[in-house]
Parts: sequence; structure tokens; C-alpha cells
Amino acid sequence: MNIQVVPPTNIKSFIADMAEAYQVAYEYRFGQIDYRCIDAKFISRVCYKRHCLYFEVVEDGKRLGGLILSLIRNGKCARMFFMFTKSELQNRGIATFLWNELRELMPGVKTFTAVAPYFAVPAIHFLVNKCHFKIIEFINSVNSPKDYAKDEINDPWSDGYFYFVKRVSKVIPVGKSKPASSHPGGMPKS
Repeated sequence: MNIQVVPPTNIKSFIADMAEAYQVAYEYRFGQIDYRCIDAKFISRVCYKRHCLYFEVVEDGKRLGGLILSLIRNGKCARMFFMFTKSELQNRGIATFLWNELRELMPGVKTFTAVAPYFAVPAIHFLVNKCHFKIIEFINSVNSPKDYAKDEINDPWSDGYFYFVKRVSKVIPVGKSKPASSHPGGMPKS
């Protein structure tokens, strides 16, 4: 596996794969629907406004997953949008690989932020339990932060999504334990 910037000629298919992954996750949770829970136009609009970068994980020429992110605050903060793994490739370490590679590619980033819809339980588990993001806020139609445009709050996820933050002090790859302190018994620092 490797991570690469999505070539401009492939952005349309990348966004289509992303929308499909979210559709499968939504339908897995709520049953089949006859509309798109999120469409390619919405993804394009959100990302175009922020001058986003598109990254994909590929192996043997095939796209396995990816994410879109925007660098803000002079590159000190990376806002992650729409991280996904193709539905048939879940639980194979693709998201873990993507996260570890992303952190190595961007050593100057001190804060990562992300959002995940309330129905994306695997994404929430990954961000909180594997990557140690903190849930800062539950965003919904009653509680909408000032830095999100009105059309982003009145989107298909207006029933709610979580806002996550990860402050990076040093790079510890996902799956690796934190170094033990000098505390008797080798208890890790908290």
C-alpha cells in the first residue's frame, strides 16, 4: 500500500467512490434508501471552498480508500473531510495505514480536526479508540458552530455529527503503545 495525491483527472471517480462508501455505511445502519445520503456535488462543494488536498491509498493500481483535507492556520492545523475505506475492504488496516502515513507526510501539523456523522460507528470508533481524537462537540440543527456555512448545517447529516480534535505532541503510530513513565510498576503517563 502507498498513499498518493489524487491526480486531477481522477478526482471525479475518487469523490464517487467516497460517496458510495458513505452510502453503504448509511444503508447498513438504516436500511436501503432510494436517495443519496450524501452526493458527489455536496462533497465537491464543501471541498472546493476550502482548497482541499485529495489523498488516496492505492495498491496494485487500485484505490482502497482515502480522505480529503484542508490545511489552515499556516499549515499548523489539518481539517480532515470524508475519510473512507471502500466498503468491501473494511477492517484490513487501510485507515490505520492512511492515518500513520498522513502524520508522517505532515510533521508540521500540530492539530487535526475531523467530523463524522452519528451513524458512522466504525469511523467514530477509529477516531476515538485507535487514533485518540477527542470528541469536542455534537453538531446538529440546534447546535451549529459559527465556522460552518449554513448549507453545511442543513445537510443530509443534520440529525447530528461529531466534531473531533487531535493535538499532536509527537508521532506515535496507531497501534503502538505510549512509552512507559518512570513511575514504579511502569505505569504509562496519563
